[in-house]
Amino acid sequence: MVRNVGRNVLGNMIGGGVIGATVASQVVRTEQDLGGKWMVTDGASNCGCEVQIRTGAGVIAQGFGRTSGYKLKDAKGGNMKNLSCSNAHLANAGRFALGYSFTGYDAVLALESGNGQPVAQLKRDGINYFSGTLADGTPVTMWRRGG
Repeated sequence: MVRNVGRNVLGNMIGGGVIGATVASQVVRTEQDLGGKWMVTDGASNCGCEVQIRTGAGVIAQGFGRTSGYKLKDAKGGNMKNLSCSNAHLANAGRFALGYSFTGYDAVLALESGNGQPVAQLKRDGINYFSGTLADGTPVTMWRRGG
């Protein structure tokens, strides 16, 4: 609820204009937006790596001129790019799909390779924290610093 209040206040403050939309799209995130860099580990001493997640979430403009408005676009899926993972499963991660839960916690995050093979299934334990298992059953944790 606090995030929604913040988005509404920011939306009212920017009120319109291209600059306001650009600023809001860089600042305002929905709870579903996983865009950015994440750390991942399977607990092995050589497995602490980073992935980049790209989504289409943010604030987008609607309409033209003074009749334009803004709406939030949630991203419940998107692409992943391996930045430094040596684990074979994590290195093949190419896309994700985030499920829904009423509170957002325990929402299932499915990671897949580019050709649709399962890589991992995790559950949201916090806004910026997921835990679960790789396709071979190895425990895995994914987290992001900050909001």
